[in-house]
Parts: sequence; structure tokens; C-alpha cells
Amino acid sequence: MKLIRRASASVVTTLLGSLLLWTIAAPATAQEVTVLCNFEVDWCEALKAAYEKTTGQKAVFIRRTDGESLAQIRAEKSNPRADVVHAAESASAKALA
Repeated sequence: MKLIRRASASVVTTLLGSLLLWTIAAPATAQEVTVLCNFEVDWCEALKAAYEKTTGQKAVFIRRTDGESLAQIRAEKSNPRADVVHAAESASAKALA
């Protein structure tokens, strides 16, 4: 159980770090970050709360399946609405490469 908690904490830390880097690189006018989240709703909500608490910036987490996210990313290729995609499925990442 401790290993699972440690792994979960590591994933949260990594995601928050990635989102923070995005925040630094984003235009100064950006008021919120939009994340496509391909995990369970509870996990997405926990990450959203942690991000908002850490940064003070509003986050919009959109829960999608891997396939739905992939379809949305492809459809919005020239004008993406999501800033970050948080997914576990490596096949989706490979499909986007």
C-alpha cells in the first residue's frame, strides 16, 4: 500500500511540475489551463484541486477516454482547445507523434 501511495504521489508531483512549466511558458494573459484527463473522475478532480491549490490558477479538467481525447486532439490539430493531455495509454501518445 505504501508503494502505491508513493507511486501516486510521484505521478501527482510529475503532473504538477509539468503543468507549472506550462504555466511559466504560457502567455501572461492566460487565466486558466485546460487539461484532457484520461483517468478516473476522482483522480482528475484530485489533480485539479492540487494544481489550483499549488498555483492559484484555475484549471479546467475535461474527463475523456483515451480514444475520445485522441479524436479531439486530431480534430483540433490546427487550433487546440486543451493545453495539456494527461493520459496513461502509451498507444495514444505514439499515435499523436
